[in-house]
Amino acid sequence: MAEESDTRRPRRRLHTGSELISALPDHVAQLILHRLPPSLLFSVCRSWRRLLYSPSFPSPSFSCLYALLFPASALGGGCADGDGETVLHLSAFDPLSSRWGHLPSPPVRLLLSHPSILCHRLPVQSLSSRQRLLLISATTDRLHLRPALDRPLVFLPESRAWTPGPPFTSPRRWCACGSAGGSVYLASGVSAEFSQHVARSLEKWDVDSPDRKPRWERRAPLPNSKFCRDTIEAVGWRAKLWIVNIKGGRHREGLVYDAGSDRWEAMPMGMLAGWTGPVASDDTDDSGSGPIYCADEHQGTLKVYDETADTWRVVVESEHLRGATQMAAKSGKVCVVSRGGGSISVVDTVSRPVRVCVVDPPAGF
Repeated sequence: MAEESDTRRPRRRLHTGSELISALPDHVAQLILHRLPPSLLFSVCRSWRRLLYSPSFPSPSFSCLYALLFPASALGGGCADGDGETVLHLSAFDPLSSRWGHLPSPPVRLLLSHPSILCHRLPVQSLSSRQRLLLISATTDRLHLRPALDRPLVFLPESRAWTPGPPFTSPRRWCACGSAGGSVYLASGVSAEFSQHVARSLEKWDVDSPDRKPRWERRAPLPNSKFCRDTIEAVGWRAKLWIVNIKGGRHREGLVYDAGSDRWEAMPMGMLAGWTGPVASDDTDDSGSGPIYCADEHQGTLKVYDETADTWRVVVESEHLRGATQMAAKSGKVCVVSRGGGSISVVDTVSRPVRVCVVDPPAGF
């Protein structure tokens, strides 16, 4: 951003020893360069590249892919140490340099597997809201398998630091979590012991609230307790939350929560029938009016939902999309995680023809 002028002393340049644009003050050059595509700034010269990553450069300039990663040894069935716990690692993929950068890890140690639960990985649930990453649910305590978090952990990219959110009314796992309209929602789940009250509950946290003591607010409960059987997404789209009770399978049940009226309603039949894998909405402008996508885990297709016809239309088919487990969307780019976290595919839905490229996870993860 441009700094205020001061006629009493010369303006300090942001990049010592080089001019952004010859014969122009840096603050004026910044206003001009901000109109150029980030990929062009990155490729022209070093001073422009440094400007792109400078805190003074107007943001947002470009989107990075943030990923919570486990060591390959833990994902392969082993453990990070003797007690079976491991540490999450946070990394960000820079699409301009095509490199992963390591960021501070969450300040918790989590349990990924347990001898009494064979062939099943204990879930870790997270979501993004307002350019923040939130760690919501995980497991700790090898003896009693209790929920690991009594409050969400929030990562702030601008400060590169983790900060605690407001305490949950009931810490839980196997829940539905999502974001809509700048608020974070937590639905259903299992606490230390199963409870119908928790399994049907819905709570909301306004992330942008100026309240010095933020809290989770109770909202309209779910019609039943069928949504605590798996880790599921609550996808924010059109100012509503869209959730399906199980991943895969034919006997699914879908619900839609209207945040404006605080009411639950049945999911349209066409949407439910085509919900055959991870789903994400493209909330580029935070209005929730962008498209919503689904990656078919069996067919290897990326689909977009047509609300008028209540049907899903295939965008692209690729072998890289088979076995999809998670996905995210932003600015026309859809990132799909598949093959047990060993592959990340980026689908450019804006280009013609639609392009699919593969991003390898960092070495050792």
